[in-house]
Amino acid sequence: MAPARDSPPVYEQNSNISTPTSSILEQNFNEPKQTLLDDPLANTMVAINIMDLMEMIYKLAMEKEAAGTPKTETKSVFNPKELTIEQLQERDWSFSVRPELMLSSKLTWPMWYASMTFSLKEIGLMPDEIDSLPEPTKIRIIRTVQNTISLRLLMHVVTCESFTSMIEQLQTLTIGNMDLLAAEVEQELWDLKFEPGETLLEFLERYQLLLIRLSMAGIDLRDSSKKNRMMTVVGKHYPSLRPQAQTISKFSTLVTLLRSEAEYSEHKRPPIPRASPRTSRSTANRQHTRCWNCDAVGHYSNKCPEKRIGAKVKSRANEHRAQKRSGPSKNN
Repeated sequence: MAPARDSPPVYEQNSNISTPTSSILEQNFNEPKQTLLDDPLANTMVAINIMDLMEMIYKLAMEKEAAGTPKTETKSVFNPKELTIEQLQERDWSFSVRPELMLSSKLTWPMWYASMTFSLKEIGLMPDEIDSLPEPTKIRIIRTVQNTISLRLLMHVVTCESFTSMIEQLQTLTIGNMDLLAAEVEQELWDLKFEPGETLLEFLERYQLLLIRLSMAGIDLRDSSKKNRMMTVVGKHYPSLRPQAQTISKFSTLVTLLRSEAEYSEHKRPPIPRASPRTSRSTANRQHTRCWNCDAVGHYSNKCPEKRIGAKVKSRANEHRAQKRSGPSKNN
């Protein structure tokens, strides 16, 4: 009897058994690989899908980064020449003056005009640029400025729709001819002195107002001229202030010093009237304050109570300017 052969293990037998199910699985597993390798169209579609996926991921990353970055609002550049009423209100622009500084005559014109000009500079504009603004904005500014002039003057300019023509008309109604104004303020500067009962502080304020009027008339003095003319008058009544004044070259610094000195008790009182000095040659030749309108002594033509004779005043002004050019006598 032949010996029995050892039978293979069960797992080996099972591994050698080929079943229909395993064949189908193997075929299905290998089939896609074969298809991808052999089908160019399928390969292209897969590549496109991968690119779309990468683009989607990139967009999501960019959106996430943009969401985390604070947005900076780009403000429109402000152009004063295209100013709208809304922008005017946003900047809280307004123009007003104290009651005593409302435009009513040539005396209030310098301060009023300077205040109006500075107010327009706050929004980046000059008076000659107002007419180029949008119509509603221009009208709003005109109406605002008209609220600061007297009723007498308003009657002449209430219908003005041009800012430039309104200012020119107001100038004519108040200070009149610029050449005539220049001659008048030059004479007033030449005859400058303390008024009866005037304190040092009041004199300083009047002198600075006179300088503004000179500037408005086109006459700009150097600091040294402003200082010398002022101290010529102040030094006569307050000689103790001369030493300090001589060490200061800047006019604004000197005015600040004198204003502080004016607060002391000895300077708060009006200067004591000086005794009438003996008439000297320089005093005899000195031009007295005389009105070019009525020929009276003691006031200027801009304060003359008589009816103004324009031709006469202008003729006197021209004579005065001719005398100045030929070399006037100097005041001490």
